[in-house]
Amino acid sequence: MLDELSVRHFGVIRHAEVTFDSGFTAITGETGAGKSLIIGALALLLGAKASASLVQPGADEAAVEARLIDGDDESIVRRVVSSAGRSRAYLNGSLASASDVADLVGGHIELLAQHAAQRLSQPAEQRRALDRFGGHAELVDDVARLAEQYKDLERTLAELGGDDRSRARELELLTYQLDEIDAAALTDPDEEASLALLQDELAQATRVREDGSRAAQHLSDGVLDATGDAIAALDGLIAFGETSTRLTQLQEEIGDIARYIRTTAESAESDPEALDTVVNRRQLIADLKRKYGPDIAAVLAYRDQLADDLDRLTRFDEHRQHTLAALAASRTDYADAAQKLHDARERAAQTMAPQIEAELSALALPNARFVIDVTFDDTAEPSRFGSDNVRFMFCANPGQRLAPLGDVASGGELSRALLAVRVVSSLDVPTLIFDEIDAGIGGEAGAAMGSALAGLSKHAQVLCVTHLAQVAASADHHLEVRKTVDEGDTVVTISPLNSAHRVDELSRMLSGVVSESAREHARELLELAKAGRS
Repeated sequence: MLDELSVRHFGVIRHAEVTFDSGFTAITGETGAGKSLIIGALALLLGAKASASLVQPGADEAAVEARLIDGDDESIVRRVVSSAGRSRAYLNGSLASASDVADLVGGHIELLAQHAAQRLSQPAEQRRALDRFGGHAELVDDVARLAEQYKDLERTLAELGGDDRSRARELELLTYQLDEIDAAALTDPDEEASLALLQDELAQATRVREDGSRAAQHLSDGVLDATGDAIAALDGLIAFGETSTRLTQLQEEIGDIARYIRTTAESAESDPEALDTVVNRRQLIADLKRKYGPDIAAVLAYRDQLADDLDRLTRFDEHRQHTLAALAASRTDYADAAQKLHDARERAAQTMAPQIEAELSALALPNARFVIDVTFDDTAEPSRFGSDNVRFMFCANPGQRLAPLGDVASGGELSRALLAVRVVSSLDVPTLIFDEIDAGIGGEAGAAMGSALAGLSKHAQVLCVTHLAQVAASADHHLEVRKTVDEGDTVVTISPLNSAHRVDELSRMLSGVVSESAREHARELLELAKAGRS
């Protein structure tokens, strides 16, 4: 249940803290007092969109915090909206996503805001209400799973589709690409590195043979001959005796060097053809990478995908027949599950409709007729919601024909139908919050609605924002929302009312002013409501 609510700088609410009790709590206040802000604050915790307009002017941020009690377990949720419109959410003091907070709060609270009655006129909402009443969650899940399975097979069949000409073109392309990759005989993902090293070695061998031979030739034909000529020119000249000796030694050294270079060059195993082979191999791999992937591993993975696609195309008829058979079996499974769900819905409708009719009678619609029409469409495509069309049929007065609820019900009748549906349905959450469910009704109908809400509160915590004294008088607890001006600043307060103040608030709601006659009327309402609860 909702135990506490704290609101800061939210709209015109500077700061308000409210403690809620079990049972039925009425929330009242003059028009514009700020009752809708309480609903807006709770809606924010339930995942409503955050907006800078929610922040009180002049404040940095707005904050809404709630304490939720479930037996011995307690959860504290908080949502903060900055003046820039950014939102943060917290769960038990830790940062959380707004959706996680909304999921938790949604498991505790159901908010039936002003448009909830209008939603009840929609077939989807009527179907959900019937399934909630019947406890069809498991059947609905089975149907949804089988419908999705069927659609997956439909998508697979579509992927197998295409005409013979387009399949032939695709087959030709896949065959060409697969042959091109297979012709390269790629096996080692690290082959490129090995080829680069081998290319460097082969390129060096060619240079050693060619450039070494050329260097030895230069030394033999040029340097040695020139050195010999210089030695001959200096022969017998005492002044160059030492120099001549050094030149002779140099000539011998150069000769040794030339012979070493020539021997090394001649022994080098140059293989230009092998080098060309390596260069061409590297170019081939580069071309394949450009077409099919950033590296050899990616090219090989693409090759495997090509093989799978080629197998699919070459075995097209086999795949298609297999998929068609699976699709037919899936359709049968879905149809069986949808039929089971339909049968369950029909049984639930036969039980639910009379109960709603009885509740409507208690809600001052004694002549109302209510029928739930469930029709099975076995020609419809599989849907996650089943193959049923569910319609709530209604008429309020004798002599009228049954017609779809949304077509003939007034706003007040829709509100009472919504309450009747919630009264007879199993409760998914421990707290129900109604926002002006009494719109469009008054007098006797209001008293009946208050009695119904009081009855509902025996099974759940019920909060109701109301403008009807007849509804508020039936509540176990009464909160008043009041707006005042304090030093030029608008202040909204939310206060529990004691017996005397409650009489005053009910008298204001009855007549617009607090008078003794209105107080007497208010006391009568409280006594009647008390008698109705006992």
